[in-house]
Amino acid sequence: MARGNRDFVAHLTVNQNPNTKIITIDGPAVSGHVPIKKGVVRINNSTGKWLIIPESDHHIRVEYTLHVDPGGALPSWLVNLFATEGPLHIFRALKVQLQRPVYKNAQFAFIKD
Repeated sequence: MARGNRDFVAHLTVNQNPNTKIITIDGPAVSGHVPIKKGVVRINNSTGKWLIIPESDHHIRVEYTLHVDPGGALPSWLVNLFATEGPLHIFRALKVQLQRPVYKNAQFAFIKD
């Protein structure tokens, strides 16, 4: 039974629509780039997508979608817990990072015309 730690390697691509200024970050799992670690289950089936959407000069909307097949033998309640709690932790951590002084008054190129 594979109930241990998991990892995956993602290939991130970033694109911006020149008209809408929406940034799309795609991050599918890829194999063959990093050796598999002993005792760690490698996730090979995962797709993630971020949309960063300018709402105004001082606000953005972020949409995040993730599909993961964790592999191995995991109970469905645990997978569902990660699916609901994981994104909340990501956005809380992102909010903390964005409060750092280095980002506080940052000017982002995608908001400017």
